[in-house]
Amino acid sequence: MRVCLLTHHAEHPLLAALPHLLGRRHRVTVFDADDPDCGDLGPTADLYLLKSHSPRAVSLARRLERLGGRVVNGADATERCLDRGQMADLARRSGLPFPNTRRLARLSDLAHASAPGFPLIVKSRASRCGDLVARLDRPEQVRALEGDWADEPVVVQELVANDGLDHKLWVIGERVFAGLRGSPLDGVASKVTRMLDPWRLPAGWLDLTRTVGEVFGLRIYGVDILDTGDGPMVVDVNPFPGCRGVPGAPRALATFVRQATPHRNPAPRQAAASPVAALHEAVRDLVGALDRDAAPLRVSSLRRKPGRGLTASYRCATGALVTVRLDESALANPRAGELFSRVDPAEPRGRWPGVLRCPRIGLTLQSFPHDAELPALPAACATAPPDGAVATALTAAARTVLEDPRARVEEVRATPVRYKPAARCVLRYEVRLSSGEELVFFGKLYRDLADAAAAHRLGERLWAVGGEQAAVPRTLGLVEELGLVLTETAGGAHGGGQLPGTALLRPPRRARDGVRPPHAALAASAAALAWLHTSTVSSGRTAPDGPRYAARVRAWAHALSGELDGTVQPLAEALERTGTAQTALVHGAFKPSQLVFCPPGHPVITDLDGTGQGDPALDVGYFLAYLRPTRPRGNRAWYEAAREAFLGAYLAALADRGADPGRFAAVPRRAALFDAALQLKIASRRVRRLSSPRPAEPRAVAAEIERCLERFAEGGNG
Repeated sequence: MRVCLLTHHAEHPLLAALPHLLGRRHRVTVFDADDPDCGDLGPTADLYLLKSHSPRAVSLARRLERLGGRVVNGADATERCLDRGQMADLARRSGLPFPNTRRLARLSDLAHASAPGFPLIVKSRASRCGDLVARLDRPEQVRALEGDWADEPVVVQELVANDGLDHKLWVIGERVFAGLRGSPLDGVASKVTRMLDPWRLPAGWLDLTRTVGEVFGLRIYGVDILDTGDGPMVVDVNPFPGCRGVPGAPRALATFVRQATPHRNPAPRQAAASPVAALHEAVRDLVGALDRDAAPLRVSSLRRKPGRGLTASYRCATGALVTVRLDESALANPRAGELFSRVDPAEPRGRWPGVLRCPRIGLTLQSFPHDAELPALPAACATAPPDGAVATALTAAARTVLEDPRARVEEVRATPVRYKPAARCVLRYEVRLSSGEELVFFGKLYRDLADAAAAHRLGERLWAVGGEQAAVPRTLGLVEELGLVLTETAGGAHGGGQLPGTALLRPPRRARDGVRPPHAALAASAAALAWLHTSTVSSGRTAPDGPRYAARVRAWAHALSGELDGTVQPLAEALERTGTAQTALVHGAFKPSQLVFCPPGHPVITDLDGTGQGDPALDVGYFLAYLRPTRPRGNRAWYEAAREAFLGAYLAALADRGADPGRFAAVPRRAALFDAALQLKIASRRVRRLSSPRPAEPRAVAAEIERCLERFAEGGNG
């Protein structure tokens, strides 16, 4: 393959070893756009790496893109980061934690600015080598800088309290590196970088770093993060950083190039060579050596998320659950399959049953309920005998439900209902009281204790304003030390008669145009959503908006190997322009599987983790996307009728609740865009689960997205 480096410094440590690491099958050339002797460059390479940030290099990259060349990072994405004003605007608009920033045409204007608010940070607006970055504590320091920088266009930022260290994160495709370095604002700070294990960073930092890439449209980039004590703060984004002194960065770049360049006439892949197949075999060997009764192991789920590695779950012959987490770095290793096949059963360290780790290949093996990232899970499941914090909370819940202060728990059985390793677990608690009465409660265990407390507060507020008519489960308690939120089962703790929303809100098994949609269930779902959207409760969080979904759409489309690029671009552009000044409390993932119907047809909305203030069109679009049949042919009439019924019932329910018609009138139109975006997410699930999309699937998704865009253009009701 032909790879062209757009740089004036081919000897840079990150680039110099690339020809050797790629081998003979790849031809690496160098082009310096700022060298007048280099002449012109046409789209002759399979991939261009834009390392240079000069205006001429960026202009060349843009021209290559227009001619069909593939450039990483793209010209627009690079420019957004080189202008610190644009960078701040996009970061703040996308909901990223970023300092308050204002622009000044000249540094000298700062001396005359009203209430500049010292101390503050001043930076050159144009990010470049040798630019201005300084901390100013007093007005006279501005005058000291004016000698060299008076006419320099600058940005001025608030000084964010932090620990004085810059957390440097570098992303090269799927690989993430992390380091710690003294702040450049400290003139005596060491420039030596101390490397860190990215997986040991505070919870959410890796997700934040990946989100920065999505927002700015970058594949190779650096992010500077400050630890403020109240959470991370992004202070700089660097397109195609040098990664000097970062072990493994050149090899990661070579891996990225191999994966990014198209392969002509690929050789048939043998199943035995698959890293995932080798992983399954290694896990079976390891578990078999630890527990002879466990064999055979059956793969029950497999999922990979960019930047988060791979998670696999297995069921043993005994019914026990085994989970495996594999670092992203291990998956990026071209010798991954070979490494997995050579794991010795004596190599992992830890306890079994429990958690075993094999650092050499980045593998963690866990036996449920043990989870290295959910350390409270064993305590939440340990209910025999019924004592401790969980039993105390269940006793309090029973007394609340029965209004009997003497109720006493005698026996508890905990069953996992939905488990996402390293993230959260939903448990069903079947409680038998000393009186013989039986109750059912649900508990949700969170990795982050703050998330658990927030979910508990929100549930309490929603129930307080809705009472028995609330469309959410009744919150009954919080076990703070565990991060466990207890709720009453939908319809009441005595249980019985519930139906999942997926059982009622689905098309017929056999495609028949004459089958009517479930109007009653659709109307009830719409009424529950209208109740949430007109609630006076605020969650204190913000739901993703149109621009945030535009970034996600591009990432989902990229997972589908660019097959939908022509359709995705107008969708992303429309989402970027979509906004609403009238926000509401939105669920964030409202779909049939999040509903439980209780007799006589009263739906309860579950899983409020993503609830926040946002555009109500997000929930409507989410519901319509997941209501759509997976095989629309033959069910088209069913879906169109169901869609019309839901939208009509939703608007009618809003009117019944006294909502201002003008506030929600445009929701169906904007919902068409979110509907289209979510279809991309659904289509990319097969890739995240390491399957290949069915050949006809991208074409079908493209057709549905086109319909949604037509509805948006027509006003949403077409």
